[in-house]
Amino acid sequence: MKPIFLFEKEKYNLNELIVYFESDESKLQYFVQECLQRKIIDKLDKKKGSVTFKYVGIIFFNERLVLFLPKYLRSDNINDEEKNNLMKLLMKVLKIYAKRAVRKDEIELLSTMEHEEYFNTIAAIDYFINDYIENGLYNRDKKEYVVNGTGEIDWQQTVDNQFAYLSKDRNPVYLDLFTEEVLNDGEHIIIQIHKYVLNQCFEYVKQTGLNNFLELPTIHFDLFDLNEYNLGTIDYQLRLISDAIYEEYEDRKVRLLHSLYNFLSKQASTFSEKNVLFYGTRSFHVIWEKCCASVLGHQEKLIQEIPRPIWSNYKVDDSTKSTLIPDIIKSLEYKQKKILFILDAKYYEISFKNNKVYENPGIEDVIKQYMYEKSLQKYIKKENIIEWYNIFLFPTTNKSISEFGQVSISFLDELKKILLVHLPAEEIFKKYVQFQRWEHKDWDAFIVEIEKKT
Repeated sequence: MKPIFLFEKEKYNLNELIVYFESDESKLQYFVQECLQRKIIDKLDKKKGSVTFKYVGIIFFNERLVLFLPKYLRSDNINDEEKNNLMKLLMKVLKIYAKRAVRKDEIELLSTMEHEEYFNTIAAIDYFINDYIENGLYNRDKKEYVVNGTGEIDWQQTVDNQFAYLSKDRNPVYLDLFTEEVLNDGEHIIIQIHKYVLNQCFEYVKQTGLNNFLELPTIHFDLFDLNEYNLGTIDYQLRLISDAIYEEYEDRKVRLLHSLYNFLSKQASTFSEKNVLFYGTRSFHVIWEKCCASVLGHQEKLIQEIPRPIWSNYKVDDSTKSTLIPDIIKSLEYKQKKILFILDAKYYEISFKNNKVYENPGIEDVIKQYMYEKSLQKYIKKENIIEWYNIFLFPTTNKSISEFGQVSISFLDELKKILLVHLPAEEIFKKYVQFQRWEHKDWDAFIVEIEKKT
């Protein structure tokens, strides 16, 4: 079934959504309640019958995939193929972001499998399939004693079960030795449970179309093999897995067992038709910041150059508290001169119309950006930095970098004006998922662009 594309921050009529979702009013109300519970609705106007979402990612509802694209794409007339490709890219971004430091209030929507409280079905499916691709099925070793095998000799078994001959010097000699062989128990019931869960995951992503956006393969285990085993009740399976967790020491196996346990314990509701599944973020501004910092190469060590506040009771001075932390500080050489960039990633749809600015960062953002520059003045003098720039970075669908404006405050005119620059968001996301950073040629192009008007 064809997925439904919606946009973050776009206002939608509730009656139109019923048509989009091929649903009815009661189901839509349930959907809205689930979204409200997860705080991904920005505005809900019941009188006007409209709703606005603050969410980027996937929702599965009423057997339909609902895909939310970032707000900066709203004004562009992009076709379905472009939407599909962008969503695939954004899913890669979200998955990499989820593996790193996810904020606690985002865990419910992005991860994790090990903790039942925050269990996310789509994240679990993605984990199970990718773990299988990388590591194969769960394996369980079993020990067997073999006569004259290749394993380590078990002298206790040999002495107890074999006849000893005496040599000339009266030492016992054994013609046959018991050896301990460690074999893979391919028929262990937990392996069969793992196959069963994988079959469910593979079938689900195929039926829902999730495999198109998470880019997962379709694999199927022969169910005939599973029918030879009585997997037992869910309680029995959970007890087996729980026991195995305490017997395992390998990190990957422990994580897999925890994930299987949580998946099975929620099995009744996991694939329920009524269930609404989420995988995404209500804080895409944080992801834009992380992507820019990663790709542009934020130099964390330069934070040490920013003075800390000194708290004093007139007897003791404490300067251990946190200080200002810009999104990105970058120092480099360009044409044999030192340059410093003080950059802040801003997830706004800023625009200038009818001699006015709209959707701009607030005054607190501007003041804070000025304070970043002020706090680095000593470092600039110490390092003999010739040129420095204070810049806000905004996402755009354009393919190239463009400086399009500036912001300033008259009572801080001794500091540099803050430049407004559009970065090609798709390029930033592609580099982020490939773990790439800007090279010299990228910085050269960036500097050439901002020097055109400064």
